[in-house]
Amino acid sequence: MNWLLLGIAILAWRTLWGLGLSCLLLPPRMRRYALVFAPLAGAALQMVMVWVGAHLDLTGTVAYGWWSCLLPLGLLCEAGRRTGLKWIKDIPTRMLRCGGLVAVMVIALAVTILPASQFGEDPTTISLGGCDAGSYAAAAEALKHFAASDRSGFMGQVGPNLGMPEIGLHQWWMNFDHFGPAAVLAMTATFLDRDVFKILTLDAATYWAMLLPMVFWVARQCFGFGSRSALMVTLILAVSPIGQYVVHHGLLGQLMATGASVLLWWASAGLLQRVSAGRWWSFVGWAVVGNVILVGSYAFFLPLAYAPLLMNAGLTLIWPKDRVGISNWSSRSAQTLVWARGLGTSLLVTGCLFAPR
Repeated sequence: MNWLLLGIAILAWRTLWGLGLSCLLLPPRMRRYALVFAPLAGAALQMVMVWVGAHLDLTGTVAYGWWSCLLPLGLLCEAGRRTGLKWIKDIPTRMLRCGGLVAVMVIALAVTILPASQFGEDPTTISLGGCDAGSYAAAAEALKHFAASDRSGFMGQVGPNLGMPEIGLHQWWMNFDHFGPAAVLAMTATFLDRDVFKILTLDAATYWAMLLPMVFWVARQCFGFGSRSALMVTLILAVSPIGQYVVHHGLLGQLMATGASVLLWWASAGLLQRVSAGRWWSFVGWAVVGNVILVGSYAFFLPLAYAPLLMNAGLTLIWPKDRVGISNWSSRSAQTLVWARGLGTSLLVTGCLFAPR
């Protein structure tokens, strides 16, 4: 039970981190679905905060983790100012309306942490194979307790062991693919006031649960499923052995990259529609969130994530769903250019933020 309560607390905390940003990015008609996107937005915000904190040479998330909560609080206040306080007051009601999806997330969390929870009430970390769990824990420990210029915390941190005498392990983790998950893990450990190495499996289970709202959303919006059908698909994924495999192998980067890829698919599909300027910027904003998570956690996966987007755009151009004739080719070409400009803008913004990566 302690595991499940801690997992729910992590999900709620990450959702609150991203709720304001989610509301601000979504068009007015879609803001009632802000809770669906909030967990991924919260993870992206935490990743950016650790990136900025490390470049400012701050002494780890233990020094600035709680102060950084002022950013999501400010975004939530701005969202309340723009939409009215009624939107914030209606959050409990909206959660009740999404009761089925929330229940599926809790089921996924309970199922994936069940094997690890057999070892005791206090969280522990399990790795069925590979060294990812230890790598993430070491990186998160460095980001949690040490400034980038601090070389005193770890044996061999000066860098010659890596063949790069000019940098230490802190800078190594900043440029390594494990940065994003380690950054969010460091923030989570600061929030729970627990050792990083004890909560890694629990954190992976929360990532698995965070994927499910996006699966439900894409099933509804991109594939035309009804609410019950989309919820059934989400439930099947929630209890599938895939979740057990990725969680108990400690594959945090892969889990984050999967969520970001689903988010990019939805943003790309939205840009391929005829949308107003406001909705165009909204989809570009969500593409930036997806790119931030991908570049921050699994940068080499970016071309693979964009391959199906390019394929979908090409099929939309040459074989539209409405089977219109060649006379409408010019309008479809113009819409494809709008799509390319949107995703190009999102990549440019992400590149400016994560240029070293």
